[in-house]
Amino acid sequence: MATTGEQQAGYDITTIKPDSEFAKTLAKLVIMVRPLNVIETGTYLGEGTSKALALALATIPQLNCNYYTIEINPVHYGQALVNLEKEGLLPFVSPLYGLSVPRGLLPSKEEIQKKYVDGLKGDNVFVDYPAERRAEAYHNETANTGAPDDLLELCLRNCNYSPDILLLDSAGHLGFIEFQYILPKLKGTCYFALDDTRHIKHRESLALMKRERARFSILVESAEKFGFCVAKFSPGAGA
Repeated sequence: MATTGEQQAGYDITTIKPDSEFAKTLAKLVIMVRPLNVIETGTYLGEGTSKALALALATIPQLNCNYYTIEINPVHYGQALVNLEKEGLLPFVSPLYGLSVPRGLLPSKEEIQKKYVDGLKGDNVFVDYPAERRAEAYHNETANTGAPDDLLELCLRNCNYSPDILLLDSAGHLGFIEFQYILPKLKGTCYFALDDTRHIKHRESLALMKRERARFSILVESAEKFGFCVAKFSPGAGA
């Protein structure tokens, strides 16, 4: 049976806490990898994973890391800029306003209804919004037609399609779409951090990782909040 975030009492369904297991794992990942290029989707207000990554990068400023974070909601993007500046973290992160994938990859409201309302199967899977308004709410999250699109391609091009860390945490109905879009573009080994792996956002992404052990080595998997994982990806290791 699917469970909405509203029904999961005791959890903040929008933000990663700075003292959470995921935030601490991201900090450890930065120290281990010492990345030169980091790409994130789903900045939100800049107070969760964006802050955790920027704080970790600030401890080793000699890296001169290019850290891009993408947000489609203009209000959230503006607030993220304010929050990150207030924390003194803007020198360590470049927030970008727009859609992560090409606009043509966005599912229609009818497709969202079919997959994430009518066709949703499996026990212990989390979703956003009650069923009666889920399709419209998800569709509205990414329906900003005035925003630039395909920012993942822009970020990948800037790092020769070889980012060191990829953190995918966009809208619930967009998670697996982003994951599938970016995989064939990667030219080098990188580390994936996926938030919400027990949620419809990245349940399929995690399942694909587990099927393709030749390309993915899962380093951390946790049930915290709606689940997260960190995995090493080697593009030349398998089909």
